[in-house]
Amino acid sequence: MEIKMLLVYSFLMLISGITDLWIFFRVSQIAASKKNILILGGVLFLLPILCGGVVELATFLEILFFIFYFRKSKEKNLAIGAILIVGVVDSIIDILSSILMELLHIEDIIYLNLLVQISIILLAVFIIEIFYKYLHSYLMNENHNVFIGLLIYLYVSTTLTMIFYGQTQKNASLSIFFTIFVLIQIVFAMATYVELINIQKHLLKKSQQDKLIKEQKQLQDYAQYLEESEDELRAFRHDYRNMFNSLKISAQEGNTKEVIQKLDEYTKANLNAKAFEKYRDVNHIKNKISQKYHYC
Repeated sequence: MEIKMLLVYSFLMLISGITDLWIFFRVSQIAASKKNILILGGVLFLLPILCGGVVELATFLEILFFIFYFRKSKEKNLAIGAILIVGVVDSIIDILSSILMELLHIEDIIYLNLLVQISIILLAVFIIEIFYKYLHSYLMNENHNVFIGLLIYLYVSTTLTMIFYGQTQKNASLSIFFTIFVLIQIVFAMATYVELINIQKHLLKKSQQDKLIKEQKQLQDYAQYLEESEDELRAFRHDYRNMFNSLKISAQEGNTKEVIQKLDEYTKANLNAKAFEKYRDVNHIKNKISQKYHYC
């Protein structure tokens, strides 16, 4: 009987270790190299055995090891978040397994016990397969620290629930009530996180709209400036033609002094630095308009 239990326990640890490893790589999307698989898989399989089947302690040590292993990696945040998800999933699997076995009165029936735990593990795998892309994106976006903090909260809550349940197995009603309460907390925490993200997106959208409105106003002001500059250029061209025609007539009549006088007056009035200052950016009109539209 003891050999059977040992074999079943070893098989369950193997399945659990493989599942944890799969969840970690699935969520984190970290390269599953041979080195990573051997080292991390070995830790996930051996620690529960070394901890004498104390799941809470084994999971805690696994998390610490993963954090240490990826401490210098560029994918550190992904690794921490993924292993925390593994810890949360393990705790929930243990809680549900224990409650179901107690309610069905199959704690002492080895194979049924194993069947229940494997069924719950498969359910967890199915759920992770559906949501792993979302979990990965949460660990990659600008709010990843908030999400990791949420995972820490969920891990602590579920672990405390498992410890509490272990101490109150004789009072199933209280255990189930407390478990449901924590699960409600988990749902509430996830809903709070999603709402926080939605609020941030709304604020960002409003900020972008304000920026676009401001840039549109600047573009309108600049367009008005160009129109005024164009009117001034037309007036300048008109005055230049009139002055040139006047000089031509004076030159034909031989009034050299009058030509010189008119050129001197026109130069002082229209060809000084102050007069040309308003036309200094006209040759860059196309570039500036292109930049404005690019930013918008």
